[in-house]
Amino acid sequence: GINAEYGQKDDDDDDDDGDDDENERKGIRKGVHCSNFLYELMFSCWSFHANSRPTFQQIFKRIELEQQLLSTQHQQQHHHQQHQHRLHQQQQQQLSLIHI
Repeated sequence: GINAEYGQKDDDDDDDDGDDDENERKGIRKGVHCSNFLYELMFSCWSFHANSRPTFQQIFKRIELEQQLLSTQHQQQHHHQQHQHRLHQQQQQQLSLIHI
């Protein structure tokens, strides 16, 4: 198993059950306000196996892609809200015509 606090193998656990990632994750708690993206990125940086850790270039690219995704989602939400607002205004105008 993995001692997540120190990132070292436990001497008393020689079986290799392939659960290294899960054992590592047990010692790393996700904060309430921490996004899944950031938690997964941090977790990948703390991998027991050095060759499994991302390079700085890979980290930068992941963050860049996440920012693009969030920006696109924000734009879509803003567009949706504007659309909903226009629909609401149209409905209000139609209702006001009915009451005349």
